[in-house]
Amino acid sequence: MIAVIIPTYNERENIMPLIISIEKNLPGAEIIVVDDNSPDGTGELVKKNRKVRLITNPEKTGLGRAYLKGMDYAVKKLKADVLIEIDADFSHDPKDLPALVKMAEEYDLVLGSRYIKGGSIPKKWPFYRKFLSAAGNSFIRFMLGRKIRDWSTGYRAIRKKVYLDIGNEINQDMFYGYTFQIGFLYKAMKRGYKIAEVPIHFRDRTKGKSKLGMEYLLNTFIYIIKIKLGMK
Repeated sequence: MIAVIIPTYNERENIMPLIISIEKNLPGAEIIVVDDNSPDGTGELVKKNRKVRLITNPEKTGLGRAYLKGMDYAVKKLKADVLIEIDADFSHDPKDLPALVKMAEEYDLVLGSRYIKGGSIPKKWPFYRKFLSAAGNSFIRFMLGRKIRDWSTGYRAIRKKVYLDIGNEINQDMFYGYTFQIGFLYKAMKRGYKIAEVPIHFRDRTKGKSKLGMEYLLNTFIYIIKIKLGMK
C-alpha cells in the first residue's frame, strides 16, 4: 500500500486541488495531510474530504517533524509499504507520482530530481534563486557524495524498511526543518540502501507564500560541516 504525505502550513489555496490531482494520478493511495495548525484554515478544509487522513499539530513544528509524524502513522496505522513525500504548493507535479512508485519497486529510496537529464528548475526564477539551488546542491555533492545529483529534493518515494531503520535516529531537533531531507538521504546512503533518481520539472508556486528561509541554508551548512568533521 502507498501513502502520500503532505505537510501543510497555510496552504488553503492549494491543498484541495492537490488532493484531487493526487487521487487522479495515483488512485488507491492513502493521502495523509499533516497540518501545523494553519491559521488560514487549511486543516478545516481538509476535514471535509473524508477519504483524507488529517493529523493536526497543536503548533508549527517544522517540515521534518511533520514528515516523521505522517510516516509513523502511515506505517503503524495503515501498514503502508511505500511512503511518498510531496510539497503542498504544486511545485511537485502529481503526474510524476507513477514514475516514482514504479521505480520504488526496485529501489529503496527514489528521488524526484531536478538535476539529472530530463529534470529542470523554473526558467523564470531570478538568478539568485537559480544560483542558490544549483550551487547549494553542487556544494553538498562535493561534501557528501557525487553520485546523487539532487540532495535537497523533497519529492521522494521511500520504502517502509528505510523509514523503520532511520526514523528514530533522525527524530532530533536539528532535523525538524529542511535539513531533514539532507540528513535522511545521507543516512540512507551510508547504510547502503539502493537509491535512484527520476527527472522532474520543479515548478514555482503560484498561490501562497514560500516557507523557505535562512534556516534551510544555515542549518544545512552546519550539518554538512559536522559530518565532514566527524561529529555526526
